Amino acid sequence: MLSPEEIGRQHRCTPVLLASTMFDSVIREDLERRGCEAVVPVGYLNLRLPDVFVSREYAGAFTAVTDPANRPAIEEVYTLLADEKSRRVFVSKLAHYVDLEKSRLDAIRSAAPVYFDRSVYELGSDETMVDGGAYVGDTLAAFRRATRDRFRAYFAFEPDQANFAKVATLAAADRARIEPIAAGLARRTGQLRFSSTSSVDARILAEDEPGGEALPVVGLDEFFADRQPPTLIKMDIEGSEEDALLGASGLANRAAPKMAISVYHHPSDLWSVPLLLKRLNPDYRLYLRHYTREVDDTVCYALVTKGSGGRSA
Repeated sequence: MLSPEEIGRQHRCTPVLLASTMFDSVIREDLERRGCEAVVPVGYLNLRLPDVFVSREYAGAFTAVTDPANRPAIEEVYTLLADEKSRRVFVSKLAHYVDLEKSRLDAIRSAAPVYFDRSVYELGSDETMVDGGAYVGDTLAAFRRATRDRFRAYFAFEPDQANFAKVATLAAADRARIEPIAAGLARRTGQLRFSSTSSVDARILAEDEPGGEALPVVGLDEFFADRQPPTLIKMDIEGSEEDALLGASGLANRAAPKMAISVYHHPSDLWSVPLLLKRLNPDYRLYLRHYTREVDDTVCYALVTKGSGGRSA
């Protein structure tokens, strides 16, 4: 195993292949500063050798964006987006899937807190939040800062047992308001097979994927059948967002909670998730924001606004 320093000294003219989606830009720029002349990013590697350089976030991206069959959906989402910033994010993200230029992501990167972006909505003191994919409590900590710790309730859903233990420890300091739930989100309450990694990529497995362990999942309509409905639902659940949103279709239609939904785990999420949100509640206004230098952390927000300007009352 070679350090970056050794690579820079010994392999400046050797192609260096990057297999990271989360740290692609940082590693690439570091190696280029050390004189490496050919650093190949993961998006290109996945495009040329998808079976070797596996990346769910880039898989089939070029084909999905350029396929004429997807053009009507892509054009419809563009017309539905509520502000010019959202349209810039949408077009830049589509273009990045085609040419893999990181400058397109840098140009749309927001410095605001992900999920709690004040350019989209303000948080009140009576929020009841659903955190789908609570991980180790990072979103909980950000929510408490964003609300100045004034909120009604917080439901943290996390199926990975190691991650859940960390969330539960944080929740123990405020049992009256914060409820950790050792379950994922899905269309219906029951059990599904999970790949538990104790990291950010723990996820529900597809039917044709082997392995995993059976863990509980919850449909939000069922969970909130006898509870006060949430005012904000966040989902970052590794590509299972559409299924979980279908499990919250009643809430979306009746209570119209603000939504903050990840749309980057699959390239087609960029248009399929916004269309689903609009179908669940035609009164939703849709916004897009992007928060990293990588392909990760693009969020679709949906909310019912009063007045103009994209801010909830």
